[in-house]
Amino acid sequence: MMAGAVGRPVTEAHAAWLLRQGLLPQRALARYEAYALPDLIAHAYPRVEGEARGLLVDTLGWFTILDDHFDGPAGRDLPGSRDLVRGLLDTLEERDDDQGPRAAGRQGPYPYPAGAEQDRRPGPYPGGDADRGRARDRPPTADRERDRPGNRGRDRHPGRYLERPYPERGAAQDRAPEAPAPGAPACLLSAWQDLWRRQRAGMPGAWARRAGRDWARCLTTFVTEAQYRAAATLPTVRQAVHLRRHASCLYPFMNMLERVRGEALDEALHAEREMRLLRAHVADTATLINDLYSLDREERHASPFNMIVILGREQRLSRAAAIEAVRAEVDRLGVRSDILRASLAARHPEAAWYVRETRTLVEGVRRWSSTTDRYTDTSL
Repeated sequence: MMAGAVGRPVTEAHAAWLLRQGLLPQRALARYEAYALPDLIAHAYPRVEGEARGLLVDTLGWFTILDDHFDGPAGRDLPGSRDLVRGLLDTLEERDDDQGPRAAGRQGPYPYPAGAEQDRRPGPYPGGDADRGRARDRPPTADRERDRPGNRGRDRHPGRYLERPYPERGAAQDRAPEAPAPGAPACLLSAWQDLWRRQRAGMPGAWARRAGRDWARCLTTFVTEAQYRAAATLPTVRQAVHLRRHASCLYPFMNMLERVRGEALDEALHAEREMRLLRAHVADTATLINDLYSLDREERHASPFNMIVILGREQRLSRAAAIEAVRAEVDRLGVRSDILRASLAARHPEAAWYVRETRTLVEGVRRWSSTTDRYTDTSL
């Protein structure tokens, strides 16, 4: 077992949860544990212990396995990607008390909400949430999907393409189902149901609705990436800023800062422009840090969803120049984030702990990314 920044009980409990949920076979545990995911949680949430740390580790482990699932053949199976993500989104719609996500209006399965504010700036990183919905920023198959019979008039976001067709009745449906293989979509779905129940336990309905919206935006990026793969194209830099911001899962993990503390911030504060901008900067910074450290691995496996690859291709930069541009953007975002933190803490002293912890979260990602074996494992 791992002997990193966390103790043996945490890693053993997490391994037991993975096996119990069917997310990994026993033989894959050693390689998985080399990623040291519990260490990432320890670096990013250093004051969290007990059940809360276990929830964070299980959530990160599940998301990592889900991400690897879509990095394989599943990520090129557009109908299969829609089907799995649709099931994950359906879980967000379920509730077992009056505090569940459905308590707020009936808007369907989590359409993209109004997103984070964009910092309009020159340089290699234009666009962002303010440009969402423009025709040039839709994934390449969006128009073709919209115009298919039965799809006309539907809402314009990837989640609308996730409906499952009704299966034909037949003898195969009458047979007893076989146990799913480890890591199969059924296992990913059942583990997610367990995680979502644990995440929202004890939290107010407003927090659960915000967390659900952020998870929905994160999870639907897997369908968007599958659309790009199906069309054999890459997003533009403008598209990639928004895509990578939400694909990185940083928004859900920022929400977890409140969950593990047992203290939800006022939604009016989350609606303020400076808070939205800070959260966008945190997500972008951590994502770009990850892109810097994961570049070699993604180049080995021809995985194109890395900002260095996208930036170099669009702006015809050398690899070294693209890396330098991303490093400069990380530095710029760090300065901007600290300015926003100081302003928010001065105006909202009750939220000073939260804005401070967003910095710890980024530094935890940086520290883990520089030491994990996840990006040096050539067997993947």
